[in-house]
Amino acid sequence: MTTSPPRPHSAPRCSNMKTIAAQHGVLSTEDSVLAMLDVMTSLGNKDTGMLVDWQGNTIPW
Repeated sequence: MTTSPPRPHSAPRCSNMKTIAAQHGVLSTEDSVLAMLDVMTSLGNKDTGMLVDWQGNTIPW
């Protein structure tokens, strides 16, 4: 198995992840982690204690 070089984490990819998930119902490990990183890097102190999904939507708890 060949691995691709690491991609720089910059622009949000969530809209692409929504498309992939809608079409295939499955995300690769890499795409899943990148989507989670997009959400995590967009959060700040104001989001402390919130539960969010991989798309950044708030999940009530």
